[in-house]
Amino acid sequence: MQDITFIDGGSLPTPQGLTREWVKAAAENRDEDEKLFSMIREAFRRKIELGVHVPTYPQFRDMIGQFLDIIREEKNCYEPYVLKEENAKILELEIIDEVAKQYREEAGKTLEVRVCIAGPTDLYLKAFGTTAYVDAYHILALDIENFIKQAFKTAKNFEIRIVALDEPSLGINDRIPFSDPDIVSALTVASTYARKQGADVEIHLHSPLKYKLVCETPINVIGFEYAATPSYMDILEKKCWRTRILTSGLGYRGPIFPVL
Repeated sequence: MQDITFIDGGSLPTPQGLTREWVKAAAENRDEDEKLFSMIREAFRRKIELGVHVPTYPQFRDMIGQFLDIIREEKNCYEPYVLKEENAKILELEIIDEVAKQYREEAGKTLEVRVCIAGPTDLYLKAFGTTAYVDAYHILALDIENFIKQAFKTAKNFEIRIVALDEPSLGINDRIPFSDPDIVSALTVASTYARKQGADVEIHLHSPLKYKLVCETPINVIGFEYAATPSYMDILEKKCWRTRILTSGLGYRGPIFPVL
């Protein structure tokens, strides 16, 4: 029987008494590192203890805002939205490195990790809405590539097994202002580096309607929500199954921390 690899989506509710707004401020101002780091490390440890094979770094911040806030900060860029690679850092990866080091010392092997990043389409819609600026779309794809490059540099005590692009708007939002070739180009730019490093690249969709575009890119894992609509599976052609891994999951939004 083929082995099943358990991963998690990454996003978590904050512990009781804390809010996403607090996490955002703490991550940006760096004035409560001890509390912030402890929360993230504990959540990551619990994922490992619960049996997640390839855990995602704990995401307590808004998925799009976590990346767009860095991109919009003038000091982080050469020019508007053109992000300097050295500033394209995911703080949570630096925080979990200590847990990964401890895991390696105790288990005698390197922990595999999933890195989730907002995709170029969802980033664009948040930044610019439905007005089409193809150059800006391409720039955001390059920014994502920079986040991925920095993620691999950060991975000192863990191995990046999966890079996941979060693109729920594809197939759901009918006001995406770009042509199919533009979307293929952006996804290709955002995914090529990680594939060259030997990692799987996943795209997280809420609908399979645009899956054929994904099959024209280096992305080799397609994940979408079909529990509520099983007929979505009928849309997929078998030839795509032969070249792409399809993922499914169970949704859970409960607390990872014990409620005292």
